[in-house]
Amino acid sequence: MTEQAIAIVGAVAAIGGLWTTYLSSRISALDGLIDQLQEEVSRLRESLRQAEEESAQLRREMNALEVRLSRLQIGVGRLIQQIKDLGHEPVWHPKEETHE
Repeated sequence: MTEQAIAIVGAVAAIGGLWTTYLSSRISALDGLIDQLQEEVSRLRESLRQAEEESAQLRREMNALEVRLSRLQIGVGRLIQQIKDLGHEPVWHPKEETHE
């Protein structure tokens, strides 16, 4: 091999080495980014789990309040009927006031 060929081979090897070093650093950077994204996804999943748990608790509380409201409405209706059965006319009627 001539000196010129040796120089060319050396230059190609150096460029290949630099390219490999560059690619290796880019891969390391991407690995770091992937790790950060995976941590963020895990954090978001946990937040979603907590939000779903809270939502389920609020639904249970809402259902309990709806049952209570229904019982109160039935009770008020019965009390009004008892007043009427005693020969009196109630001054207040549930349908007159709505808080919706």
